[in-house]
Amino acid sequence: MRVLIIFATIFFLSSSLFPQSLAELAEKEKERREKLKGEKVEVITNNTLKNIKREISISGREETEESISETKGEEVDLKEREEYWRSYKAELEQKYKSAMEKVRKLENEISELYMDFYSFRPTSFRYGQIFYERGFFQNKIDELQVKLEIAKKEAEELRMELESLPDKVRKEGGYPGWVR
Repeated sequence: MRVLIIFATIFFLSSSLFPQSLAELAEKEKERREKLKGEKVEVITNNTLKNIKREISISGREETEESISETKGEEVDLKEREEYWRSYKAELEQKYKSAMEKVRKLENEISELYMDFYSFRPTSFRYGQIFYERGFFQNKIDELQVKLEIAKKEAEELRMELESLPDKVRKEGGYPGWVR
Protein backbone atom coordinates (compact mmCIF):
# COMPACT_ATOMS: atom_id res chain seq x y z
CA MET A 1 0.00 0.00 0.00
CA ARG A 2 2.85 2.35 0.83
CA VAL A 3 4.44 1.73 -2.56
CA LEU A 4 1.19 2.62 -4.30
CA ILE A 5 0.91 5.87 -2.36
CA ILE A 6 4.53 6.76 -3.17
CA PHE A 7 4.01 6.18 -6.91
CA ALA A 8 0.77 8.18 -6.90
CA THR A 9 2.52 11.07 -5.14
CA ILE A 10 5.41 11.06 -7.61
CA PHE A 11 3.00 10.98 -10.55
CA PHE A 12 0.90 13.82 -9.13
CA LEU A 13 3.94 16.01 -8.42
CA SER A 14 5.46 15.45 -11.85
CA SER A 15 2.20 16.32 -13.59
CA SER A 16 1.83 19.49 -11.54
CA LEU A 17 5.36 20.65 -12.44
CA PHE A 18 4.59 20.75 -16.17
CA PRO A 19 0.95 21.76 -16.49
CA GLN A 20 -0.29 22.09 -20.06
CA SER A 21 -3.92 22.46 -20.68
CA LEU A 22 -5.61 22.06 -24.01
CA ALA A 23 -5.99 25.82 -24.29
CA GLU A 24 -2.22 26.33 -23.90
CA LEU A 25 -1.50 23.76 -26.58
CA ALA A 26 -3.97 25.42 -28.96
CA GLU A 27 -2.32 28.80 -28.35
CA LYS A 28 1.15 27.38 -29.10
CA GLU A 29 -0.14 25.83 -32.32
CA LYS A 30 -1.61 29.19 -33.43
CA GLU A 31 1.74 30.89 -32.81
CA ARG A 32 3.54 28.23 -34.81
CA ARG A 33 1.15 28.62 -37.74
CA GLU A 34 1.50 32.42 -37.68
CA LYS A 35 5.27 32.04 -38.01
CA LEU A 36 4.77 29.82 -41.06
CA LYS A 37 2.26 32.14 -42.82
CA GLY A 38 4.95 33.95 -44.80
CA GLU A 39 6.53 30.75 -46.09
CA LYS A 40 5.27 28.80 -49.06
CA VAL A 41 3.95 25.46 -47.85
CA GLU A 42 3.12 22.64 -50.21
CA VAL A 43 0.78 19.92 -49.07
CA ILE A 44 1.57 16.55 -50.56
CA THR A 45 -1.29 14.14 -51.08
CA ASN A 46 -1.59 10.97 -53.12
CA ASN A 47 -2.94 12.97 -56.08
CA THR A 48 -0.15 15.56 -56.03
CA LEU A 49 2.47 12.89 -55.49
CA LYS A 50 1.97 11.64 -59.06
CA ASN A 51 2.85 15.07 -60.45
CA ILE A 52 5.78 15.59 -58.10
CA LYS A 53 7.53 12.47 -59.33
CA ARG A 54 7.67 13.91 -62.84
CA GLU A 55 8.96 17.29 -61.70
CA ILE A 56 11.84 16.04 -59.56
CA SER A 57 15.18 16.50 -61.22
CA ILE A 58 18.44 15.11 -60.09
CA SER A 59 21.15 17.69 -60.10
CA GLY A 60 24.72 16.68 -60.55
CA ARG A 61 27.84 17.45 -62.46
CA GLU A 62 27.61 17.93 -66.16
CA GLU A 63 29.00 15.19 -68.31
CA THR A 64 32.25 15.95 -70.02
CA GLU A 65 34.05 13.93 -72.63
CA GLU A 66 36.32 12.51 -69.95
CA SER A 67 33.43 11.35 -67.78
CA ILE A 68 31.71 9.81 -70.80
CA SER A 69 34.86 7.89 -71.71
CA GLU A 70 35.22 6.81 -68.07
CA THR A 71 31.70 5.39 -68.03
CA LYS A 72 32.38 3.53 -71.27
CA GLY A 73 35.54 2.14 -69.72
CA GLU A 74 33.54 1.05 -66.68
CA GLU A 75 31.00 -0.70 -68.94
CA VAL A 76 33.80 -2.60 -70.66
CA ASP A 77 35.29 -3.43 -67.27
CA LEU A 78 31.90 -4.71 -66.06
CA LYS A 79 31.58 -6.90 -69.14
CA GLU A 80 35.07 -8.27 -68.61
CA ARG A 81 34.32 -8.92 -64.95
CA GLU A 82 31.02 -10.59 -65.84
CA GLU A 83 32.79 -12.89 -68.27
CA TYR A 84 35.44 -13.62 -65.65
CA TRP A 85 32.88 -14.56 -62.98
CA ARG A 86 30.82 -16.66 -65.37
CA SER A 87 33.91 -18.57 -66.51
CA TYR A 88 35.02 -18.92 -62.87
CA LYS A 89 31.63 -20.40 -61.99
CA ALA A 90 31.77 -22.79 -64.96
CA GLU A 91 35.24 -23.88 -63.89
CA LEU A 92 34.06 -24.48 -60.31
CA GLU A 93 31.05 -26.45 -61.53
CA GLN A 94 33.29 -28.59 -63.72
CA LYS A 95 35.65 -29.27 -60.81
CA TYR A 96 32.67 -30.15 -58.59
CA LYS A 97 31.25 -32.55 -61.17
CA SER A 98 34.59 -34.28 -61.60
CA ALA A 99 35.03 -34.51 -57.81
CA MET A 100 31.57 -36.06 -57.44
CA GLU A 101 32.35 -38.48 -60.28
CA LYS A 102 35.55 -39.46 -58.48
CA VAL A 103 33.55 -40.05 -55.28
CA ARG A 104 31.05 -42.26 -57.12
CA LYS A 105 33.86 -44.20 -58.81
CA LEU A 106 35.64 -44.83 -55.49
CA GLU A 107 32.38 -45.91 -53.82
CA ASN A 108 31.75 -48.38 -56.64
CA GLU A 109 35.28 -49.78 -56.38
CA ILE A 110 34.91 -50.22 -52.62
CA SER A 111 31.58 -52.00 -52.97
CA GLU A 112 33.06 -54.33 -55.62
CA LEU A 113 36.00 -55.12 -53.36
CA TYR A 114 33.64 -55.86 -50.47
CA MET A 115 31.69 -58.23 -52.70
CA ASP A 116 34.93 -59.94 -53.72
CA PHE A 117 36.10 -60.05 -50.11
CA TYR A 118 32.95 -61.75 -48.82
CA SER A 119 32.49 -64.05 -51.80
CA PHE A 120 36.12 -65.22 -51.87
CA ARG A 121 36.42 -69.00 -51.77
CA PRO A 122 39.95 -70.29 -52.00
CA THR A 123 40.60 -73.24 -54.28
CA SER A 124 43.11 -74.74 -51.91
CA PHE A 125 42.56 -75.10 -48.22
CA ARG A 126 45.85 -73.74 -47.05
CA TYR A 127 45.18 -71.65 -43.97
CA GLY A 128 47.86 -68.97 -44.57
CA GLN A 129 46.89 -68.33 -48.17
CA ILE A 130 43.30 -67.49 -47.20
CA PHE A 131 44.42 -64.84 -44.74
CA TYR A 132 46.95 -63.46 -47.21
CA GLU A 133 44.37 -62.98 -49.96
CA ARG A 134 41.72 -61.62 -47.62
CA GLY A 135 44.33 -59.27 -46.19
CA PHE A 136 45.06 -58.07 -49.70
CA PHE A 137 41.37 -57.23 -50.18
CA GLN A 138 41.18 -55.54 -46.81
CA ASN A 139 44.29 -53.41 -47.45
CA LYS A 140 42.96 -52.34 -50.82
CA ILE A 141 39.58 -51.44 -49.26
CA ASP A 142 41.31 -49.38 -46.55
CA GLU A 143 43.37 -47.47 -49.13
CA LEU A 144 40.29 -46.70 -51.19
CA GLN A 145 38.35 -45.55 -48.13
CA VAL A 146 41.09 -43.04 -47.29
CA LYS A 147 41.00 -41.79 -50.88
CA LEU A 148 37.20 -41.64 -50.68
CA GLU A 149 37.27 -39.46 -47.56
CA ILE A 150 39.72 -37.07 -49.21
CA ALA A 151 37.58 -36.91 -52.35
CA LYS A 152 34.44 -36.24 -50.27
CA LYS A 153 36.18 -33.38 -48.45
CA GLU A 154 37.28 -31.85 -51.76
CA ALA A 155 33.77 -32.16 -53.19
CA GLU A 156 32.28 -30.58 -50.06
CA GLU A 157 34.74 -27.67 -50.23
CA LEU A 158 33.86 -27.08 -53.88
CA ARG A 159 30.13 -27.23 -53.09
CA MET A 160 30.54 -24.69 -50.30
CA GLU A 161 32.54 -22.42 -52.60
CA LEU A 162 29.82 -22.66 -55.25
CA GLU A 163 27.16 -21.77 -52.68
CA SER A 164 29.12 -18.76 -51.41
CA LEU A 165 30.04 -17.55 -54.90
CA PRO A 166 27.21 -14.94 -55.20
CA ASP A 167 28.34 -13.36 -51.92
CA LYS A 168 31.94 -13.38 -53.09
CA VAL A 169 30.94 -11.67 -56.36
CA ARG A 170 28.94 -9.06 -54.44
CA LYS A 171 31.92 -8.31 -52.18
CA GLU A 172 34.17 -7.91 -55.23
CA GLY A 173 31.78 -5.33 -56.71
CA GLY A 174 29.93 -7.51 -59.19
CA TYR A 175 26.31 -8.57 -59.49
CA PRO A 176 25.36 -11.90 -57.89
CA GLY A 177 23.05 -12.64 -60.82
CA TRP A 178 26.11 -13.26 -62.96
CA VAL A 179 26.77 -16.55 -61.21
CA ARG A 180 23.26 -17.85 -60.59
